[in-house]
Amino acid sequence: MSEPSGYIYLIACNSPLSVKIGYTRKDPRIRLQQLQTGCPSRLVLLGWFPGDRADELAYHAELAEHRLTGEWFAVNERSSPKLVNPLTIMRINNRVYGYEPEPVCI
Repeated sequence: MSEPSGYIYLIACNSPLSVKIGYTRKDPRIRLQQLQTGCPSRLVLLGWFPGDRADELAYHAELAEHRLTGEWFAVNERSSPKLVNPLTIMRINNRVYGYEPEPVCI
């Protein structure tokens, strides 16, 4: 098994309540800034964990029925349980990186 080439991140948007599941090779906090520039709603970085493009695509496939557009997924009572696993992993890994995400209602 090879080392991950980057990070899988989750970014939340409150209007509409949605989550972007993406992949980046850079610091996910920089990616948040890039996305925020083009978005009128406030975005919040929920967290990130090591991963690669295949991991990103696996999460996208798992949540396909909840896709809004591109990499954005609706957050609702049916999609939330599928987000729990990556969110749990991120909470553990984020302690290692020292990043504490802002609270968001999901």
